[in-house]
Amino acid sequence: MSRLENIARRIRNCRRCPLFKSALNAVPGEGSSHARIFFIGISPGSTEDKTGRPFSGRAGKFLDSVFKRL
Repeated sequence: MSRLENIARRIRNCRRCPLFKSALNAVPGEGSSHARIFFIGISPGSTEDKTGRPFSGRAGKFLDSVFKRL
């Protein structure tokens, strides 16, 4: 198990705050551990909570539109 996979597992199993009672899914990061650029979101929205994937909601659609213009 890679270091990032271990961190993601720990995030999914975390019970240190009350969010684990109401959240559907934890939303750990995704991608290469060797990436030169990465994006950090403020907090997962309802779509991210449903999918368990970062930037799968409105913020992700916005980022996609920005990248298409580059």
